[in-house]
Amino acid sequence: LRVDPNSVTALDWLAKARISDGQFSAAIDLLSTAQRDEELTLDLALAYSQANLFDKAVDTLTAALAKTPADLQLSSALATVYVQSHRYQDATNLLRDTVKEHPGDPTTELLYLRVLVLQDDDATARPLVNRLLAAHPNSFDALYLSGILESDAQEYAPAVEHLKAAIALNPNHYDAHYNLGVALSHMQQNDAAREQLEKAVTLDPTQGEAHFHLAQVLRSLGKTEEAQAEFKLFKERQDATVKLALGQTKAGQAAQALKDGHANQAAALYREAIEAQPQNASFEYDLAMALELAGDKIQERAALEKAIQLNPGFAAAENLLGSLTAEAGETAAAEQHFRNALA
Repeated sequence: LRVDPNSVTALDWLAKARISDGQFSAAIDLLSTAQRDEELTLDLALAYSQANLFDKAVDTLTAALAKTPADLQLSSALATVYVQSHRYQDATNLLRDTVKEHPGDPTTELLYLRVLVLQDDDATARPLVNRLLAAHPNSFDALYLSGILESDAQEYAPAVEHLKAAIALNPNHYDAHYNLGVALSHMQQNDAAREQLEKAVTLDPTQGEAHFHLAQVLRSLGKTEEAQAEFKLFKERQDATVKLALGQTKAGQAAQALKDGHANQAAALYREAIEAQPQNASFEYDLAMALELAGDKIQERAALEKAIQLNPGFAAAENLLGSLTAEAGETAAAEQHFRNALA
């Protein structure tokens, strides 16, 4: 880049390196003012989405699509961002139009199918999955999603067949093992169901649903103590999920309040989000931003210090804390915070 500051190849690979290192703000800084081709646009959108700045990722991709409508890569990326931000209907509408523009493209059709399954739109998904499975009988996605849809329709025998075939292609897929276990339990094949659900729990012990169904299967097998232990784990995971959802909801409300200029209301909502997720450094930083607008420097500083305590590599928090301490005349402390941010 020193030789050629506009080198698209250099910008692309440096952005990808920063994103892979978790330096999302640095990647955004690199690309936000660059002349972007499609690849750099995708890099910037990825950096925004990884930083949970979904609106900016959507704006970036939407602007690019306005110049090249129905572009497959841009459409797929935008649909993915919609799904990440729980805008499932927007993803569905976009992919429906993209599939019409590019009929027969398997990657786009599979992405569309996954979103339809997320939306529980089985009526639209079933004909599509049948066609994809006929055209690509060894596709993990087609086999797995076919099994999901068949389970939803209580067609457990074909669901088991397709999910087993999917697992043969990808043995470490949590959802495939979990759904296979559930289908087997409906067929009263409890020993086989237990094996699949225990595998699912091993692959991802944080998912409460697998613990719940495993507990039911263990109880059917007369394993009362083991079932009680799994029910306890299910309750713990369920509580964690509720707190996660509450924290995200409150943070979303706070962000809107801040956008509308209600700094004190935003700060109160961020505190509710922190109460639900006390280990979330980003919420502490967002609280600090709200407190800055509210003019509460003391609490802003406390929130930034907490954010850095939770995430010692939080560059943006170090930078803002450096500005605060500099304003307070604490030059040496400010210098150290800025050095930490640069590091």
